[in-house]
Amino acid sequence: MKQTFTFIFIIGLILNARSQNDTIYIKRDSILLLGNYYNRVVDGSKTGLWVEFHASEIFEIIDCHDDGPGLITCKYSYKNLINKTAGYDTVIVEKEIHGELITYTEYVKYFNKIEPEDYVIIGRGKYQKNYKHGIWTYYHKDGNIKSKINYQDGIPISDFDILYSSGSVKITVKNIKGSKWNVCKYLPDGQLIECEDYLIEYINFLY
Repeated sequence: MKQTFTFIFIIGLILNARSQNDTIYIKRDSILLLGNYYNRVVDGSKTGLWVEFHASEIFEIIDCHDDGPGLITCKYSYKNLINKTAGYDTVIVEKEIHGELITYTEYVKYFNKIEPEDYVIIGRGKYQKNYKHGIWTYYHKDGNIKSKINYQDGIPISDFDILYSSGSVKITVKNIKGSKWNVCKYLPDGQLIECEDYLIEYINFLY
């Protein structure tokens, strides 16, 4: 069965997860914050310093309808801005989940501004030629560090941990043979749940 979904996402940045004190102004190929430009896109390629944020709590469904057997389309919109959009891009994405092909369209929408209280930082680092490069730091919604990952061309190149918000280890990811990685999961009290080996392409949801 083939299903189709439509989403709208906002991309954005801030300088520090704990110093969220300024409005983000969204431009077509970058973001303006504290008088500086970040999240640059040059010739369709992400480059330079980049910080991601999460704003799902300020989305609302504006339309959802059945387009036929196995075809459902839902559209979302940012609900707090007066001057809502300066344009959008679309990207068609296909994923196979449990043997079922899922097709959906991502609507990347650009708004003129997002107030500090309307977003939380989830990660920051650097892009090089459209790939994550070097150390990226990811955060929980409360601002505590979730993980630090060292990238080369968008792929982790060293071991990393994923932490609970409390700081205890939730998941360890260790390279054992080139593209093969050992993943261990833990309870908040440190008790080991399980360990298993994966190829890097099967654990991309962890990084």
